Amino acid sequence: MSVVESKASPSGGRATVERLFPHRLATDPASASGGPESRSFVAIPSEANARLILPADPRLAAVALHRARRPVNRRSRVTTTAVSALLRLGAGRLLPGRIQADGTDSIETLLADVVRSPVRIGIFLGPPRANRKPVLQVLSPDGELLAIAKVGTNPLTARLATAEAEALRLLAAAPLRHTVVPTLLGLHTWHDLVVMVQSPLPIWEQGMRDDPALRRRAMLEIATSQGVTRLPWSDSEHRRAVDLTIERITEPVVAGLIRRGADHVLESARQVDLGAWHGDLTAWNLACAGDQVLVWDWERFSTGVPVGFDLLHHHFLPSLKGEPSARAGAGAALLDDSPGLLRGVVDDPEDARTVALLYLLEIGGRFAVDGQARTGTAGGDVVEWLRPVIDLLDRRKATHG
Repeated sequence: MSVVESKASPSGGRATVERLFPHRLATDPASASGGPESRSFVAIPSEANARLILPADPRLAAVALHRARRPVNRRSRVTTTAVSALLRLGAGRLLPGRIQADGTDSIETLLADVVRSPVRIGIFLGPPRANRKPVLQVLSPDGELLAIAKVGTNPLTARLATAEAEALRLLAAAPLRHTVVPTLLGLHTWHDLVVMVQSPLPIWEQGMRDDPALRRRAMLEIATSQGVTRLPWSDSEHRRAVDLTIERITEPVVAGLIRRGADHVLESARQVDLGAWHGDLTAWNLACAGDQVLVWDWERFSTGVPVGFDLLHHHFLPSLKGEPSARAGAGAALLDDSPGLLRGVVDDPEDARTVALLYLLEIGGRFAVDGQARTGTAGGDVVEWLRPVIDLLDRRKATHG
């Protein structure tokens, strides 16, 4: 059984609430007692296809939506602000996806113990993907954001929540000047769920300003935060990690492509600088604030990887969200662009292309092991963009010997 096939993640608004409020769930809001432990939510856009599950209280709903995700463009920011204003005026009462729950011995009980204050929650689910999990905004009854909690609901998401807790512990001891990291408030097992709680960052308040130079400094600071070593890739732990990933991949074509890519690196006998990376440092996981960068979602943080992975990821991942014809050439384009993207970090162009190839093998292996293709995630079909890369390398090898 793969990591994504054991106990599935909640698939709808009601299923999610049932996992977080297991004591009793009223099927009809009108049948609820309305007592102090009663909780009422509204699922957006619908109960069956919920992306957000907000408190029905207009003021809390508006705050929860406002804090759910930092918009990365002006249109999404305007839309979020407008819908938040409508919710504050009570528009949530007109939506059909109403869910009533009993807060007795619920996830709120655990979170109140962690932050030592009464709490209410808003729930962010986002689009379907292999690593989809409830992300909770932990709010005071007055709407102050007290914490963020991530809930591991299956083996994959439980592992990611646990990994993020360990990453925050490591980073708390790192001498970071340009990078602001949440503080770990607790890691708990509650019923059959793993719950990781962290301090909130003032994400929304930073607006949409991007400072490429500052962002680059933060990425390189993360890369060196746990030290840097230089080794032949063939002797590195990263090489062994790639081998283990190949063994875990159940799709023979993907496993074969990654093995062929690794063989190209082994034949080149190149050395690489090994450090750390955030693992998913995209525009939606960071915000520039003065002379620092707020960075969240550390669940993919790891060490012993080639320096420069975060720089490549920030450039590459958006290219997977385009049309299929563009995605097919995205990997090969990254190889060509890598000397420029890694200038000042990896000086030799061939070394830069080696790092880019290792990055593509890393992200391809991650997508395959997590089962992203089954969720319909853009770019989740690894063969679509990795095969052209490996075929290109095979042709170059045949031509140049």
